[in-house]
Amino acid sequence: MQSFVDKIKSFFNVRTKGMRLVLFNVMVVVAVLGGVFSIIMAIASLLPVQPVPIFIVAILIAVLPFYLANYKGRLGVASNFMVIVSCFFLFPGIFFSQGGIESGMSSWFALGILFIFLLLDGVNFVVMLSLDAIVIIGCYWLSYKYPQLVHGQMLQASFFLDVVQSIFVTTVAVGLIVKVQAWMQKQQDSIVEEKNKLLVEVTQKAKHAQREAEIANHSKSNFLANMSHEIRTPINTVLGMDEMILRETREDNTRSLAQDIRTSTESLLEIVNEILDFSRIESGKMELMADDYELCDVLHDTVTVFGLRAKEKGLYLHIHVDEKLPAMYRGDSLRLRQIINNIMSNAIKYTREGGINFSVTGHQEEDSEVLHFEIEDTGVGIREEDLHRLFEAFERIDEKTNRNIEGTGLGMAITANLLHMMDSNLQVRSVYGQGSTFYFDLKQRVKDWTPIGHFQVKDKKNADNSKEQHFTFLAPNVHVLLVDDNAMNRKVFCKLLKHTQIQIDEVDNGFTCLEMVKKRHYDIIFLDHMMPELDGVETFSYMQSMQENRCKDTPVIVLTANAIIGAKEQYMQIGFTDYLSKPIDSHRLENLIVEQLALHNIHVEPIELSGNNSEVYGEKNHEALQELPQVEGFDWEYGLLHFLNAQMLWESVEDFYNGCESAVAELDLLYQDISGPKGIDAYRIKVHALKSNLALIGAMQASALARILEYAARDGKEERLRHLHGVLMEEVEACRQNLSVHMQPLEKKPNMTDRAWILGMLSMLCADAENLDYDGIDQIMQMLEGYAYEETLQVRIDQLAASVRNLDLDTSIAICEQMKDILEKGKAAT
Repeated sequence: MQSFVDKIKSFFNVRTKGMRLVLFNVMVVVAVLGGVFSIIMAIASLLPVQPVPIFIVAILIAVLPFYLANYKGRLGVASNFMVIVSCFFLFPGIFFSQGGIESGMSSWFALGILFIFLLLDGVNFVVMLSLDAIVIIGCYWLSYKYPQLVHGQMLQASFFLDVVQSIFVTTVAVGLIVKVQAWMQKQQDSIVEEKNKLLVEVTQKAKHAQREAEIANHSKSNFLANMSHEIRTPINTVLGMDEMILRETREDNTRSLAQDIRTSTESLLEIVNEILDFSRIESGKMELMADDYELCDVLHDTVTVFGLRAKEKGLYLHIHVDEKLPAMYRGDSLRLRQIINNIMSNAIKYTREGGINFSVTGHQEEDSEVLHFEIEDTGVGIREEDLHRLFEAFERIDEKTNRNIEGTGLGMAITANLLHMMDSNLQVRSVYGQGSTFYFDLKQRVKDWTPIGHFQVKDKKNADNSKEQHFTFLAPNVHVLLVDDNAMNRKVFCKLLKHTQIQIDEVDNGFTCLEMVKKRHYDIIFLDHMMPELDGVETFSYMQSMQENRCKDTPVIVLTANAIIGAKEQYMQIGFTDYLSKPIDSHRLENLIVEQLALHNIHVEPIELSGNNSEVYGEKNHEALQELPQVEGFDWEYGLLHFLNAQMLWESVEDFYNGCESAVAELDLLYQDISGPKGIDAYRIKVHALKSNLALIGAMQASALARILEYAARDGKEERLRHLHGVLMEEVEACRQNLSVHMQPLEKKPNMTDRAWILGMLSMLCADAENLDYDGIDQIMQMLEGYAYEETLQVRIDQLAASVRNLDLDTSIAICEQMKDILEKGKAAT
């Protein structure tokens, strides 16, 4: 019995049957119950019994649509069948057999219309409703026009009873349908609510998982970027040292080993650069920088680099460039070179015999040219099922077969992402075992429609140009402003340009720079990024907003040690004209100056560097190294990379030696206050300067240690600072001691023992500091530094000098008060 009840309930389960099927079942039940009730009323009352057989047949027929809907899944067919039978046959039949208009059939016709509204939809609904309207109107019109068609006229009492029972049955049926529909809606709402709760829960889990993935991805990207940046510095050092070996040695075995070192190191540097690039792309920091470029220059780089690589592997490299292509474009030439190089590198790596065909064609679109690049190789090819993995990060296709081929699996991922940023797509055709063709279209705005001509001729011209003599220049009428808080950097900069006769004004902070640009116009401004108080970026921002700035149109070059991929784009986005990495390369410095002066129509006089004036640039060779003494802790080969000759390097070493104690005292003073208001950031700037000075003169071990402390300060790692600061101090002191035996002794300062004079000078310095009289402070400090003191006071004097140079007047006053207390106590004791 229970199973039978459960079976009946299952026909009205909204969760399993759905709302429309349950509604259909309810209406079938209502129709059947209405028919049964009408039969009972007809038999038990005075109503005519003619329609009873019709009701019985209708009830039996209702079983068919119920079966079709519930057991065959044909709900639409069942609904149409039920409407057609009841509205078009059953109700008209009863109408004409039970008194026509003088019966209760009006209520049944209304129930039939309700069935159509609830069971049908769309075109089907419109058609059935229209037909039902025609049937109902036709029934009433025929009964009026042809009354003889109507049978079973009832007495008045029967008529009233039939109308009442029809109204009762139909209204109960409608009410039941409404109630059931409301119940079903409630059930449906309950289901929706449960699903919504489940959806919210799933969404929260998904968001949590996404956050965890983003955190993990961010950590991974940071790790890759930091690790790669840390590795780049020693790699560049190795490359520099290896270059010196290749230049100087004539011994075949040594040159062979050095060449192997260069090849392996360049390969490692390429991997590191790929990781940095991919990290920047993932983090969304990679940006395109448009500039004007000649297509020939970009292609020449490819021919030069990969022509040699192909030749080494015994491969051919055929280049075809459409002679009608325009010569000059505007776009990101750096990224275009990177894209071509990545594809060419892959083609050569995976090609064992045969070679590579590289073609460039294009077609015009308004003011632009759509360049079509195609690189075809005869390499190993790619299986069709592996093509979808080609542009995924860290994926290497067919790794078992190609296990001897080096790479990270990032090149194609980076290339595809770069092209996507340029509104292009990298496409590939490949036949496994026969080779692959990579191609892409790139739309570039044309700057010069002059045809590029025959590429091989242009290529030869470029090759010939590379063999020409180097030129320097004279520019005695050019005025340059140099802003750098590091005195050694300023001195080196001026020495590098001494032979050009450029007039250089030096300032050591951003505030003075802002005053200088109010007073006069400069042709070029070189502005260091990392300075205390007001850094280079902040100084540049103030300059741009100053109304009285006389250098608004002056090119501003930022000086930075942040020579990582993308640094130039970041600085140029801020508004700088260009950037120059430190330590400064003399050729790059001169080329940059000439380039900027030419853009502003300022004439310079070129000077050819012949053998007689090679002294200007210096020969970084074995003879130059022989001029320098061997000093533990210093790598003169690396130092010579940043200077024109050995003499200039040694002069900078002397400058470092003479200022070493003061610089160490300054840094030590900032270390004592790393938890103070200026704290760790001031320490970071000062140790950054020390790192640059040490690297400049080749003290690589001490410079590396200073760099570690700089990064620790940048990341707020106080505990690491406290652990390593003393180690750095010892390393720098060891460098100074090692140099001391090679240095001319400085002129000995006279001893100052007059406590009253010292007290007077300190009191005057405090007064000037409170009145913000910087000129007065400088004069008194120079007088104090002109003497030597007993050890306790000498340490305080060095610290005082450091705080004055940092414009830290509060600390200066505090040191003065400490010294006055020491002097007063000593005076009282005597």
